Amino acid sequence: MKRTPMLSESEKIPLLLKAKELAFFGSFLGLALLATLTWVYLLGEIFLKFVIWCFS
Repeated sequence: MKRTPMLSESEKIPLLLKAKELAFFGSFLGLALLATLTWVYLLGEIFLKFVIWCFS
């Protein structure tokens, strides 16, 4: 079984910064996706109500 060497303090800091950057990017992407899906849902609902109103 191969053992991985322990990381020194100077090598841990870039990994933490990279993890923070990825977490920030992931949360931003998640919020942007949620906002986009909300707009698509609301516009689709408005369009559906308009179509039903036109053909009723």
